Amino acid sequence: MSTQSLRPWAAALAFLALAAVARAAPADEVRQVTVVGRGEVRAAPDRATVTLGVHATAPTVEAARGEADRVVASLLAVARGLKLADADVRATGLSVSPDYDFGDGRRTRKLLGYSVDRQVVVLLKDIDRLGELIERGLGAGANTASSPQLDSSRRAELEREALARAVGDARQNAAAIATALEATVGRVRAVRQNGAQMPGTEEVVVTAARYAGAPPAQSYQPGEIVFDATVSASFDLVPAGH
Repeated sequence: MSTQSLRPWAAALAFLALAAVARAAPADEVRQVTVVGRGEVRAAPDRATVTLGVHATAPTVEAARGEADRVVASLLAVARGLKLADADVRATGLSVSPDYDFGDGRRTRKLLGYSVDRQVVVLLKDIDRLGELIERGLGAGANTASSPQLDSSRRAELEREALARAVGDARQNAAAIATALEATVGRVRAVRQNGAQMPGTEEVVVTAARYAGAPPAQSYQPGEIVFDATVSASFDLVPAGH
């Protein structure tokens, strides 16, 4: 068979192949919508990390360190008195810095002494004893204290619940957009968690008029902790009638 006789057949085969591709291709690309969803879970804390410290000053390093060590020993005794596990209590190393008196517009300085700082960090697993721990720590000589870091022993469970709510919120947002476009939400194409969220905490409330006459240890109200989650998700948009 000659080359010229094959040309009509080749053209016909090429036409059939193009027709098959055209039939297989969708009439239009699948439309998608990408949305953000947010979820929040609130819970009462059942544990707290408490940091109590001492700032001691003296003419010599030895004297300042001795005072700081004395207070730390008293704070550790408080922890033992509350029957806290040794693994839940740690005393940090000390920091030392000189104290100067600057005169003449800071052109001269005079050494006044030294400052020594130490801290005791306690993981308190009985939140009802929060006030007692802080008050007894202050009574033992602590003169610095940070706001307790509230937490929950159910952290993982609460974080997953907030994440599930965020996914549900994302689907509802997608449905609202789809309705406005006269479409419906199809299958999910992708979901991405936007970062890890630490629980937000409300400040511990200390001494208010409503607690007048109550023991100081009862004036600490832990409030709530909030677990947040945010996701971004992509869904198919299915046109009406499909």
